[in-house]
Amino acid sequence: MSFFDGIFGCNESKLKEEFPVEVTPDLRFSEDRKKMAVINTFTEGTQYFEMADPKVDEEDGEKYVFYHAFVEKDAEAAKAAIESFLTDVDNADGESIKLFRKDGEKLFMYSFGFISSKQYEKSEKDVFFLPLKRYMFKCPVCGHRTLQYLDMFMICGECGWEDEGMPDEDVESIGANGDYSIREYREEYLKKKAENPDYTWEGQFKENDA
Repeated sequence: MSFFDGIFGCNESKLKEEFPVEVTPDLRFSEDRKKMAVINTFTEGTQYFEMADPKVDEEDGEKYVFYHAFVEKDAEAAKAAIESFLTDVDNADGESIKLFRKDGEKLFMYSFGFISSKQYEKSEKDVFFLPLKRYMFKCPVCGHRTLQYLDMFMICGECGWEDEGMPDEDVESIGANGDYSIREYREEYLKKKAENPDYTWEGQFKENDA
């Protein structure tokens, strides 16, 4: 089963416009080499397909770790380019690294991603494994990175805000969060946190199930 997490509307021309410098078919850079795009072109049935699916890394507790494999002649080129990128770009993160999924004739953009803290692994002479993590967006109320998408009515597990894309902190919710504005909801969340530092919106349901 193919993994997909992303935003519709991306295509080859948009990708090449933002990332015109091609290192390998799966790795591109912006003109100033301050942004990098990794294009996941794995398909079912290939030996590296399993690495394309995000896994929970039990060893260090990082969620959504998955691997991109650059093979044969692309391995050395990708390894050199990425190591140079990490050296030249300060604090390379989700804003500078984008992930894409190429599925047949379609191209999808993932949520922003970033290179995991794990060391790169080159377990075979002609394969370079690149560990990546899926990027989570900040909740507008509590600031925790809990949202897989923005403005898509996803509920923050930390504070319980349903992200409906409010344009202003003082505008009342359209219904998903009662009559609260972002600012008012934050005040309520901070009160609960002051009363109980371990409070989370998701945690209250776990306590009830216990």
